[in-house]
Amino acid sequence: MSNESVQSESTNVRSFFATPSASDGISIRQIFAIIWRRKWLILAIVLGFTILAATILWSIAPRYTGEAQMMIENRGRDIVKREAPSSGSLADAETIAGQIQVLRSPELAREVIRELNLDQDPEFNTIAVNDEENIDDLSVSDTATKDNDNAGKFFTQEEKSIDNMVDSSGVSEKEYRSELRWTQIIDKFLKNLDVQQQKDSRVITVKFTSKNRITASRVTNTIVNLYIKRQLDGKFEATKMASSWLNQQILISQKQVKASEDAVELYRKNSGLLNGKDGTLIQQQISEVNSQLMVAKSDRSLAAARLRQAESLLNSRGDIGSTSEVLQSSLIQGLRTQESELQRKIAELSTDYGPKHPKLLNFIAELNSLQDKIEVEVRKIVNGLANELEITDTRITSLQENMEVLKGQLAKDNTDKVQLDALNRDAEANRILLNTFVARFKEVSAQENMEVQQPDATIISRAGALSDPTFPKKKPILGLAIVASGILGLLLAFLLEYMIPGYRSGEQIEKATGLPSLGFVPLLKGAGKVAGMSLDNYILQYPRSALAHSINALRWNLDISGKGRAPKTILVTSTLPKEGKTTAAACLARMYAMAGKRVLLIDGDSYRAGILKVFQLSDAPGLSDVLMEEQTLDNVIWTEKATGLDVLRSGKQVPDLTSILASPQFDAFLKSLDKDYDAIIIDSPPIAANADALILSQKVDTTILVVRWAVTKQEAVNWGIKKLAQANGNVAGVLLSMVDAQEYSSYGYGDSGMYLRQFDNYYTE
Repeated sequence: MSNESVQSESTNVRSFFATPSASDGISIRQIFAIIWRRKWLILAIVLGFTILAATILWSIAPRYTGEAQMMIENRGRDIVKREAPSSGSLADAETIAGQIQVLRSPELAREVIRELNLDQDPEFNTIAVNDEENIDDLSVSDTATKDNDNAGKFFTQEEKSIDNMVDSSGVSEKEYRSELRWTQIIDKFLKNLDVQQQKDSRVITVKFTSKNRITASRVTNTIVNLYIKRQLDGKFEATKMASSWLNQQILISQKQVKASEDAVELYRKNSGLLNGKDGTLIQQQISEVNSQLMVAKSDRSLAAARLRQAESLLNSRGDIGSTSEVLQSSLIQGLRTQESELQRKIAELSTDYGPKHPKLLNFIAELNSLQDKIEVEVRKIVNGLANELEITDTRITSLQENMEVLKGQLAKDNTDKVQLDALNRDAEANRILLNTFVARFKEVSAQENMEVQQPDATIISRAGALSDPTFPKKKPILGLAIVASGILGLLLAFLLEYMIPGYRSGEQIEKATGLPSLGFVPLLKGAGKVAGMSLDNYILQYPRSALAHSINALRWNLDISGKGRAPKTILVTSTLPKEGKTTAAACLARMYAMAGKRVLLIDGDSYRAGILKVFQLSDAPGLSDVLMEEQTLDNVIWTEKATGLDVLRSGKQVPDLTSILASPQFDAFLKSLDKDYDAIIIDSPPIAANADALILSQKVDTTILVVRWAVTKQEAVNWGIKKLAQANGNVAGVLLSMVDAQEYSSYGYGDSGMYLRQFDNYYTE
């Protein structure tokens, strides 16, 4: 294989998930392969954690939770239209929060404990009832019910010590210790109580947890029952107090109303502010006088107008008889009728008699007399009009004087009325207050009956009989433990896979380094140390074994790599010590020899002399002695009788063997071996130890780089390949050594299947 085919550095030193298709990701098949390889680890973690979780769960005492639900409502308007005196609270957030605190209050807890005698339950009262140390103590219930009046004395002076507080409050030591025990019981009770509001609703959930399923249910129901009872009792007491208070207020208001009304009437009487139909008497008089004054002024205007008309007609000798007063006078109308009759007669006589006729003159004289009478009557009417005008003026003057007097009286009355109005307002306010108290008293009286009282909460559901504990939830927790431990096992399995530093398949090496895989040497479990056993006997005894097959496959891969010309000089090396290169070289040489080839195995590692251990040889002259021309080749070669394999020891250690290997002298030495051997295999020191392996890689036909399976770090392997490439060494490929066949068969690589059980018939061992 040409040197240009060797890559200088790996491009993916951590690609241990490389698939046979050379894809970058991990396949589902390989994920399951990893799980299968680590199945016992995963199973152990799952079983361990499950058993641990089960042990803990079954050691925990089960706890039961009773649950009840209530809805907070406002029923203050159930009986009357106005809100009840107990102030049925609106179900807003603040009110619900307050009701939750009531449900969690120590006083309600105290009532529940008394109701159910929980102070005698060891779950809440850890002090034994017959404890000799406390035998003279009062029981909690006895002390609590005996002297509730002293309950507020226990913690009145928090700054003082207990002894001082007991002494100053007058409470005995015995009562104090009993109350202290009571406080401890309430604290334990409240720790087991959970009260919460359901989101976006007026529903409150009450939960109580206990070791006893019956206690959990009974306590929960007792809490809600006592809460409802406290509400009803509170409303009833508030109603009674309101009724008593309202009754007292009504009596007081009645006295106040009577006093204020008497004050109004007395002041009205003293001030003369007597009321008429349309106000006070003064106001009615002013109104009446004002009306009369207006009428009088109207009459005067009319009388003055008639008088002026009559005087004007009288002075101008006009027809005064046309005035309305004259026309309305029956006397004048009668005289006018007579006047007309006389004038008619005179006119008739004038046609028959002469102007001097006595009869005619009599009628004329009678007519003149009659006209004088008419004029006298007209003047009487004019005088009457003048008198009427004068009377009207007098009347107006009198009314105006009376009006002024009344106005003065009204001003005084107005001043008095301000005080009277104040007294009236006070009296009216007292009457309104009295009416309010009376109405409220009637409403409250209607609520004094307990049967019509309703609480501000409705019980939606009560705690029923409990069968399954709420803690611990064994099945879900066990399931969670199994799932969690399974996940932990999987993570640990993948972590262990990731932490494997070396290469684990030929395909992985080919993908990471670009070098071909020459196969692998399986690890012989139970055969002892690989470098310390006589593996030649193993291969000879089991020629159809997996080990023999692997070495034979290596030989054929080397022949193929020569592209028609099998390499004769083969270097076997590794990056680090203890990677199995000496064993691989010995096995390869023996396999060539078993195939009828003439083979020379050269131990080029003078520092460790591993070939001596493999073939159990003693130290003797060898390669270094031949190169220094101190020995001939024929004198130092050891031949294996079973296979005819020739072995050349490393010889004595020389200070500058590297220079000798790099000299033309070594080239001539190798060339001299061509005519006598079909294959020459050299076991060199590791690449990291010295430069011998790099020098030898330049002089041989091909080089085998041995890598310990899953152990040698990929970075070290890549570094060794880089050094071989820099030295222009002829590298045939990589050989994996010490492969755990059983574990390797679980990988999803294409060449891992050769170790499956289905190939057992192909191998004898």
